[in-house]
Amino acid sequence: MIYRCASCAALMFKGEIHRGAVDRDPTFSMCCAHGQVQLPALADTPEEIRSLLTGNTTKDRHFRQHIRAYNSNYAFASMGVHEDHLPGRGPYTFRIHGSVYHRIGIQQFKTIICTNLHI
Repeated sequence: MIYRCASCAALMFKGEIHRGAVDRDPTFSMCCAHGQVQLPALADTPEEIRSLLTGNTTKDRHFRQHIRAYNSNYAFASMGVHEDHLPGRGPYTFRIHGSVYHRIGIQQFKTIICTNLHI
């Protein structure tokens, strides 16, 4: 059974109950620390993306049918890292120093989608 946190409305599993009885007022700490963490509301989805996800045109259906391929391709293509170059000889090894991040914003996303869907 899935439970809802009274503080943030996150959906939680029975094993994630912090304290309290399962049938009466269970509390959770891993989602919002009992209401101490409050995230800002999400911004509205841009119209172009909302259309691709909910529309019924050929372009929209094609995007949804191939959404995993788009995600996989662009997640790696937009990757930014601080590459660690090791001195010496030997086979090339892609070694990352620090964090991996993605450099893609809504404008780049629009360009990529429009190009690949021939819009």
